[in-house]
Amino acid sequence: MSSKEIQIPEIGKVTLRKNSRAKHVSISIKPYKGVFLTLPKWVSYLEGERILNTRIDWIKKHLPKIQNFEEANKVNYENGDLVSKYHRIFFNDHNVDDVLVRIKEKQITISIPAELNQANERVQSAIKFAIEHALRKEAKEFLPYRINKLADEFGFSFNKVVVKNIKSRWGSCSYKNNINLSIFLMKLPEELIDYVILHELMHTKIKNHSPLFWNELIKIIPSAKALDRELKKYGKFV
Repeated sequence: MSSKEIQIPEIGKVTLRKNSRAKHVSISIKPYKGVFLTLPKWVSYLEGERILNTRIDWIKKHLPKIQNFEEANKVNYENGDLVSKYHRIFFNDHNVDDVLVRIKEKQITISIPAELNQANERVQSAIKFAIEHALRKEAKEFLPYRINKLADEFGFSFNKVVVKNIKSRWGSCSYKNNINLSIFLMKLPEELIDYVILHELMHTKIKNHSPLFWNELIKIIPSAKALDRELKKYGKFV
């Protein structure tokens, strides 16, 4: 897939890209990545730019929504903040040419050039990358152990567990009883981690959220409804 970048006043960078599977021209605005114009392979970049110019008003209308989303999801940490179950984050302003990340012994260190700060896009990307790396490492060590322990304790069986970088949900259970767990569970208190795991284990027996599902879950977690409400407060993954 080939691509071309152009600059549009009041919008900024727009990426034109050709996709052999595309059947028509489409425009998308992606958080942290910008505006994309996707072209079928037979449409020239020149024609793509002409089409783009007819959609400037649409882009200007929708771009603020994406920018507001990006602003709301910026991360801001102080030195020594706990960003996962075990890892703490530290910042230094050493004389470096680019943003550098170091993860060692439960400590994340982000070195930032003097002219940048945490709000900078490159710094934000580095912070999120580092935290996800730490969460993935912790999750792969902790979650398989925990689900096996809880399954044994409460008499559940499952096919396999997969730990993934899932941002849309905390966990899921397939019809084959494969359980997926998000690495971002490692940002939750342990009682909520256990609640998510037992919730998905219950789906190995009941594949829906019917009254029967909740009745059976409450038998092993009396506070299941309250924990489910508490879980909804943790909507921001990084």
